[in-house]
Amino acid sequence: MRTLLPILAATLSIAIVDPAQAEITFAEHLRRMNDLDRLWLPPVPEDKCVQFASINPNSRKGYGAQEAQPGGPEGWYANADRNWYPRTETRAGKKEFVLADAAGPGAVVRIWSANPTGVLFFYIDGADEPTWSVDFKALTSGKIERLGEPLAGVRGKGYNCYLPIPFAKRLKLTCSQDDHHYHVNVCQYPADTTVESFRPALLEEHAALIDQTGKALLAGPSMEGTEVVSRRGTLAMDGDPDDPSEWTEVAIPLEGPLVVREIAVKIAPDASGKLDRANVLRRILLCVDLDDRRAVRVPVGDFFGSAPGFKPYRTFPMGVDDDGFGVCRFPMPIRGRGVVALVVDGPLPPVGFELCVRTQRQDVPDDALTFRASWHLRKQIRTRPFSDFRVLNAQGTGRFVGCCLVVANPSEFWWGEGDEKFFVDGESFPSTFGTGTEDYFGYAFADTDAFWSPQHAQPQCDGPGNASYTCLDRFHVLDAVPFQKSFLFDLEIWHWRDVYMDYAATAYWYGRPDADSGLPYVPDFRYRQVDPVPPERFFRAKNALEGESLKVLSATGTAEPTLEGWFTDRQWSGGQQLSWKDAKPGDKLALEVPVARAGAYRVEAVLSKSPDAGIVQCRLAGKPLGGPIDLFSPHVHMPTRRLDLGVVNLLAGPLALELELTGRNPRAGEACLVGLDYVRLVPVKDGAP
Repeated sequence: MRTLLPILAATLSIAIVDPAQAEITFAEHLRRMNDLDRLWLPPVPEDKCVQFASINPNSRKGYGAQEAQPGGPEGWYANADRNWYPRTETRAGKKEFVLADAAGPGAVVRIWSANPTGVLFFYIDGADEPTWSVDFKALTSGKIERLGEPLAGVRGKGYNCYLPIPFAKRLKLTCSQDDHHYHVNVCQYPADTTVESFRPALLEEHAALIDQTGKALLAGPSMEGTEVVSRRGTLAMDGDPDDPSEWTEVAIPLEGPLVVREIAVKIAPDASGKLDRANVLRRILLCVDLDDRRAVRVPVGDFFGSAPGFKPYRTFPMGVDDDGFGVCRFPMPIRGRGVVALVVDGPLPPVGFELCVRTQRQDVPDDALTFRASWHLRKQIRTRPFSDFRVLNAQGTGRFVGCCLVVANPSEFWWGEGDEKFFVDGESFPSTFGTGTEDYFGYAFADTDAFWSPQHAQPQCDGPGNASYTCLDRFHVLDAVPFQKSFLFDLEIWHWRDVYMDYAATAYWYGRPDADSGLPYVPDFRYRQVDPVPPERFFRAKNALEGESLKVLSATGTAEPTLEGWFTDRQWSGGQQLSWKDAKPGDKLALEVPVARAGAYRVEAVLSKSPDAGIVQCRLAGKPLGGPIDLFSPHVHMPTRRLDLGVVNLLAGPLALELELTGRNPRAGEACLVGLDYVRLVPVKDGAP
């Protein structure tokens, strides 16, 4: 029997530190980056974690209470979260764009951007001149000396920096250039806290500790001094799923005081072939009771942050290894009794399992917070009108420490423009309001590549494009969000298309024993099952010759099929068009058009309009089809109405449809694009219109 996963001991030791510690040095900030034990100590009332971001200010429109009134795309759900700043300032005759301005004591704990440019200026504690000036892109891509992976780096086209930058009195962060997507996360401490403010020399003075911190984040928490209990066997159920007494359970009882340091689970494939692996992992629940209270009831794959495929990844607190073990290293203190169990509440063919729990004997204070994992699933959510998905609605005192999100998307187009919104202790407006789902998870531009780092991951993105299942993880350690009374996390459902999606989220948090998630009870296996994601359906124009299917006879520039754009909402026949680009006025594109019988035909066509489209003249078999067509539009990639290009007499056989770029609209850009959705030849009797 395998006793547990191989463990790499962290180079920094674990120590419990009072969150109200009177003095926080730069070294202490680094140590806190991998101190998971600090998460289960109750936060003091003045602890806060807030976010500055490039959110569209229209997001405040139509909002009057914690229950938002839908404001549509121009209000509460406003997109275009780029190039917005609290203000601009001028220094030495040059404009600077303010990204964040926060009162101290506190620390910047995360900086993210999709498109970092220019120089960042950190004004610390009211300094008139920058305390630190650093290239924005170099800092967030890990190119600054001493600040490489994993403290900073590019993941899925997102630029990230997790270096703590503390300040005692005030932090003002500006940039020499604008036009950014950005987040700046700041932790703020009680007013009487003494903080060692950042200065660039600290990077050299603590070079060894910075290196140790990075190694510790990659290695994972130390398991020195722990004991392991394992169970191994077969799980199956063929009884009545509506009778809980017939459910299958394999449990490891625990007696405190102790701290659960690690839970590891491996589920073998279904040997019978009756269920796919994704549904096996949804059928089996990980259930954890701590001090006789239910703390976790989550499907196995979702709990370990890699559903539905259980793909390997590794972050500091969670992961799935190459041998198929899911691992959770969030500490779970127990004063009295506890249980870690695998529960099957629906029909399941026999599958092998291994369950391992690693514990450490130690005293647990009476005010210790309890670890929680809360799961919420909603299926077939229509993406219009815009709405919010509830990730967590915790009541009580605690800390929010992470989220796993699994979505099922029928479209290849981007589903994740939705912003994260954290309402802490009944705020009238969220202290964290994001700029897009991928931005919260630390990547950018709907990137489909798998990635992982100590703080965040994308273990799965099935494709093609952004279709089918995607799984994302974000964990908060130094940037854990404290709350005294309540924590509400809503995530906007904002898709470029009007489709139906499934959302499932696991929220990881710590709370007092009587705290509540505010989420509905975990549904039974019939609703939990992982459904196949049907492909998106597109309309097809009757008797159309699709542009993307026509043979290219000759072209100046590039002519290739292009999927329908995010903005067009299924308005192109077949969901594609033929795009002609890299051309200039005077260039021509020739396409082969089949004509079954000789005769008179009315020629109809649908092209595409955009801000960078040109003026085009169409000809068929050398005969002009109407006059030049100006395809300029201030809107991006919108199809034209069906254009009547006139009646022509044609011979049978393959004929050439020629498109000639004759110029560009004065309002258009330098590019001259032409998009052809389809052509239709409508027979006309006796050659008459």
